[in-house]
Amino acid sequence: LTISLYFFQFTCGFSSAVTPTDTLMMAYNIVFTGIPPIVVGALDQDVRVAKLLQYPWLYKQGPRRGLYSRTIFWSAMAESAYMGFVCYWVTSNAIQFMHQGGGYNVHGYYQFTSILFCVNGYVALTTKHWTHLHVLAIFGCTLIYFPFCIVTASWYGEGGAAMAAFSDMTFWVTVALAVLIGLLPRFLSMAYQQGFAPTDIMVLREGNLPRSASHAIAVASRSKPDPA
Repeated sequence: LTISLYFFQFTCGFSSAVTPTDTLMMAYNIVFTGIPPIVVGALDQDVRVAKLLQYPWLYKQGPRRGLYSRTIFWSAMAESAYMGFVCYWVTSNAIQFMHQGGGYNVHGYYQFTSILFCVNGYVALTTKHWTHLHVLAIFGCTLIYFPFCIVTASWYGEGGAAMAAFSDMTFWVTVALAVLIGLLPRFLSMAYQQGFAPTDIMVLREGNLPRSASHAIAVASRSKPDPA
């Protein structure tokens, strides 16, 4: 959200104007995007507990920096900047191309909705173990956004702008296009790794491997030298 709003400053001449309402800005981290990462962080599993107990060497990926490193950190930062720019660029150009009116209010709903769908879509895309709580947290926090916007926009006298944006087919096409372009690199990266460079966890996640194959993975993992 911050990166997307930064790029918007090029449109408004660095006047410090923001497109979403203050209520949406406050609810972004508390309501819409705060709960899904907490649920995923607490309940998500790479593989089932039985597999982890059967192959405890899988935990070595942590000390070996296979799950978190400077490269992974900066890649995530670059990916966030990319998605923020895409949400700004797609929504701004769509509004200009379709000659949409409404000023900052309508632009805010285009941009904020695209960001919200990108963020929660990213969480859903990277979730490996789905439960009812995952579905409730990710999709519930996303769907509650629309009635929240209509109710809170009426407080500022902008209920018409929210309804005008949500009832326009251009809005939905723009949001879908922004989310598709924003999440495409992550989807392609995951597809490539799953197909051509899978980790041991990805191999085990495919199902019940033959004992010989699982033993071969274990032997290969134990033979890898630990970093100095």
